[in-house]
Amino acid sequence: MKKFLTIYLLVLNILTLSAQENYVALAVKAFDLQKNQPLQAAQLFQKAYFLSKDQFLAQKAIENYLKINKLDEALQLAQNLTEPGRDLWMARIKAKQGKIDKALNLLAQYLKTNPNYSEYQVKNDSFFNALQNNELWLTFWQNHQDSLSERLDQLRLEVQLDQNIDVLSDLIKLEKQYPKSGRLHQILGDNFYKLHDYKNALKEYFAALNQSQNKFDLYVKIARTYHLLNNAQQALAFYRKAYNMRPYDLDLLIKIAKEQERLQNFSAARQTLKLYQKYRQNPDIQYYIAESYYLEKDYLNAILTLNQVLDHDQTHYKYFTLRGKSYLKTGNYKQAYKDLSMSLDLNPNQPELYNLIGEAAYFSGHKQEGCLYWQQSVETFHDPVSRKQLITFCGKK
Repeated sequence: MKKFLTIYLLVLNILTLSAQENYVALAVKAFDLQKNQPLQAAQLFQKAYFLSKDQFLAQKAIENYLKINKLDEALQLAQNLTEPGRDLWMARIKAKQGKIDKALNLLAQYLKTNPNYSEYQVKNDSFFNALQNNELWLTFWQNHQDSLSERLDQLRLEVQLDQNIDVLSDLIKLEKQYPKSGRLHQILGDNFYKLHDYKNALKEYFAALNQSQNKFDLYVKIARTYHLLNNAQQALAFYRKAYNMRPYDLDLLIKIAKEQERLQNFSAARQTLKLYQKYRQNPDIQYYIAESYYLEKDYLNAILTLNQVLDHDQTHYKYFTLRGKSYLKTGNYKQAYKDLSMSLDLNPNQPELYNLIGEAAYFSGHKQEGCLYWQQSVETFHDPVSRKQLITFCGKK
């Protein structure tokens, strides 16, 4: 019986994993298509939603249907949504259908239960464009004035315009007046973040987290703030929280891998990057894998990985830079010189390369050329390492 149960759980786990992989693959493909092929994207988002019951994917499907005026398909799918997003999407659909009264009633209902969604956001929502000059629309906003929301819209814009110091005192006053406004805490956090006051930014983001229904964006903001505080463990934890909510957001896998590298867990970082490759082909991922090998001082595997990348793409300078640096570490100065020179040809704006090419040239037998590169590095970039090389190997002071 115990053996049967173990086998059953194993099979169940495989089936569950396959279903998740399937919906993630569909969602990733949908995101890739939505810019140029919204109908195909909408259909894939819808399939992914039915597999996962992820409300965000349903909303993405509706959004793409609305872009191409597939209103019946959008309406049918919106009826499956749960709160808090259902009323807003239904209002958008009714607006597109020209049913203004119904659209405004649904919008009023949504704003009543979602105070963090602002007047500014609604008025800049393209799905409500058809209502902008309608008399009912103007009357609606006269009856739904929200002084806090209006003030926050103004302050949010000022934060975006980098007028941070000017708005800080106003935000702090509002925070004392409205301590339970998640949107206020988030804007205040953004303000502190732009001022590089990361500890206070975290404090506000966590306060917003307790009040907000949309935790995904806050998880990402908290993670990036921990990253700047050099707390890789917490950054990794919050990037994972965000990724667990949306495992089809593959860019998060790159961020997770970077934090794993900072924690010296290079093998885990490479596994994370390979998970990305499972769903989308991107030559930069192979580059990141090579970079992980380089950081781990496994220069041979870094070179082998970059060989695969350069077999298909020789237009990116950074591929040649990393392979050249790897060759330099293995003592293959001739090949290092070749790669680093190619990188410099592709992008001359790489100060560090002049010192590295100088080293590769000098130790591959081109001593005069090496000294010239070090001289240029000193004269142009004031590089202290190159100056030391000049003194040590070239007899110059």
